Amino acid sequence: MELGVHDVRKWVGREEPFAVAAASLPGLEDRLELPLRGPIQTSGRVRNAGTSLLVELEGSALVQIVCARCGSLADLPVTFSDMAQFREEQPGPEDDWFAYENEIIRLDAWVSDEMVLAVPLAPLCRPDCRGLCPQCGADWNERTCECQAPTDDRWGALAGFRGRDDERD
Repeated sequence: MELGVHDVRKWVGREEPFAVAAASLPGLEDRLELPLRGPIQTSGRVRNAGTSLLVELEGSALVQIVCARCGSLADLPVTFSDMAQFREEQPGPEDDWFAYENEIIRLDAWVSDEMVLAVPLAPLCRPDCRGLCPQCGADWNERTCECQAPTDDRWGALAGFRGRDDERD
């Protein structure tokens, strides 16, 4: 993904919108460990701030996930947004800006980082996913089962304490 900035660099304060799409980015699917289900769409604005170019970015993509609760495959829309500063010189280790060359800003690494950060650690097939039964493995989204919740006998000794505070009042 490349963004040409020849016209924006002409004078300070100039601002232009952009829209860039890509079918994939180098190494992104390996970093995400999830397959993309469509193109990565980005849009935003690039502004000449004098010593640097400010880029506001919004993007979206569709990835295929394995639900953390029920294990089913689902398509998850991923959206992200960020703002970054670009300069023609190379940044040092303490700098918080990116470099660009030959009037072209390469968005690949930045968009890839934003995509990885935007995917939830435990993605769900849907917000109300009920998960699987821990006894029989039934998908509670599709059917219910007759399994009883296991009791934990370690708490049995505390059962006699229930209600003692009520007796004091």
